[in-house]
Amino acid sequence: MTNILITGASQGIGRATAIKAAKKKSFVGINYSKNSDAAESCLEAVKSHGGDGIILKCDVADNIAVKDMFKKFLDKSGTLDGVFNNAGITGPISPIQDLDPADLKLLIDTNVSGAFFVAHVLTFYQLNGQFLKSTDWFRNNTFWVAAAG
Repeated sequence: MTNILITGASQGIGRATAIKAAKKKSFVGINYSKNSDAAESCLEAVKSHGGDGIILKCDVADNIAVKDMFKKFLDKSGTLDGVFNNAGITGPISPIQDLDPADLKLLIDTNVSGAFFVAHVLTFYQLNGQFLKSTDWFRNNTFWVAAAG
């Protein structure tokens, strides 16, 4: 079984990718931040398509929470074959004079810092040889993002 962690997996492209992975009998880490019902629905869909998984509540903008998310995933799966660093939010669309600086900070914290924190933790494990046993498999299946929609 292939083990894949997908950030932002509860909806949209992340959910579609989780289902695509399930069709390949993968174990999927379903990360979400706020919508637990969507995460539960995604896990049900993963199981109904032949996969299995775990729900991982984590705000990727919190670097300590990201480390904990990886640990929980590895405690359950044992290994990690790939990560889809997908979590992100859309900020308000408005003229700059109407943009609340707090909204901009949230957008940057999630979309920029969050992506960095996931990549940072992943790199730490890779450099220490602790997982990613079949990087060829993941590289050969990068079509998921395009095909999932």
